[in-house]
Amino acid sequence: MKNWIIILFTFFFLAGCTSTKSISKSFDSSSTKGIFFGTITFPKTKSKMENFSLFYRLKGAEDDKKYKQNIYVKNVQKNPFTQYVKFSAEKETTDEYIYSFAFEVSPGNYEFYQLEKSLLNAAGSVNFTSSEFSINYEVKSGKPTYVGDYKFYEDGNDNGALIEISNDRKKAIELLTDEFQNINWSESLSDVPAISNNNIIEIK
Repeated sequence: MKNWIIILFTFFFLAGCTSTKSISKSFDSSSTKGIFFGTITFPKTKSKMENFSLFYRLKGAEDDKKYKQNIYVKNVQKNPFTQYVKFSAEKETTDEYIYSFAFEVSPGNYEFYQLEKSLLNAAGSVNFTSSEFSINYEVKSGKPTYVGDYKFYEDGNDNGALIEISNDRKKAIELLTDEFQNINWSESLSDVPAISNNNIIEIK
């Protein structure tokens, strides 16, 4: 499969649940840490994707595991005989499943750098890991920073890209406002990438 370079075969169903948010209740403008947030969306198509990860890390600390984290989406198998899954999205439209993400981290320059997906089959599941790329953004202390809407295509879009990035801050804020009422999302900064030099990523 194009753009996927590592394949690990597993013969069990992976445990865990969706993990797309980690913010302390005490966060405010005086906090020493900052927040990056956005949305991950999936087209409404039949899928056997059991889980999906978008990995991020602090730049300059690539070898330190504590600075390597992931945004993780876990799906539920509909039928053991078909391996198709059901998306437990926060919001569902006529053509998309939408998940918001928001993480409180130390200030600095970060990057999204890799994708991973797990597809169900009759024997269990197969993991696919993408080649590395770099989508850069900066997090500032005491501030939430919007980093974009990331739409994932399992087999690539019409141009072969696995991720389309667009600027739709309203979509993220609508999902996050009720859950985190102590944060003024409307005054957030924005650092959505405008240029991509990798064929895995397409800027819309």
